[in-house]
Amino acid sequence: MWHEPVSQTAIEEVRHRLASPLAQLLDLPVFTAVGRNRPPADVLRGIWNYEAYAAIYSRCLANVLAQVDSERARMPLVENLWDEHGRGDPAGGHRLMMATFVSSVERAFHPEGIDRDPVLPSTTLAIRDLISLTCDQGPLRGMGALLALELTNASQLAALQRGLFAGLPDAADMTYLVVHQACDDQHAAEIAEGIDELCTDNRQLSKAVEGALAAMQADFAFWAGLSASLGLELAAK
Repeated sequence: MWHEPVSQTAIEEVRHRLASPLAQLLDLPVFTAVGRNRPPADVLRGIWNYEAYAAIYSRCLANVLAQVDSERARMPLVENLWDEHGRGDPAGGHRLMMATFVSSVERAFHPEGIDRDPVLPSTTLAIRDLISLTCDQGPLRGMGALLALELTNASQLAALQRGLFAGLPDAADMTYLVVHQACDDQHAAEIAEGIDELCTDNRQLSKAVEGALAAMQADFAFWAGLSASLGLELAAK
């Protein structure tokens, strides 16, 4: 059966399709309705849940990598995973940077130490959805999900620093946030390169788009759940 050839690159198509979902996500009150006067307990709840959610990215990336047979399509994913793990330097691993960020905030707010609250049920569900999306639904949907996460992460972090993370203490180690905002474009381009290598027609590209939109649904559920847990509601339009 003949299928229409690919009409756009993956990064062009996915960026276009994510514009509206991303705008809706960034309208959530965790990005818009909080600031420097938020209680430390709220800030800590936010970073504890964000750490748990962000920590699964490398697992999702490895899930997808294991499903890709084409060596040319695998190489950009390998490069991305290598970056996530510090390019051979454990101190440069993104999960360690995140742990350093979180512990610096905990120490600033509670020098005597603090017991962490468990993550929210909504966080657990969003994590489950992303793992399923990248493990069980084929490489193109999985790669589309990864591309969505990379394409939208910098915007989310920038908005978060104007919202909930505006209440971070001055002593917070911001390395994780700075590094991620700096490398997201490169990582998105690497994943899109792999998708373009696998796609020969628009039917295949549509699978990547489906995965990207599903990842945005998981992102929305995560941030909406956090907003609700803080007693914040989406403002009526």
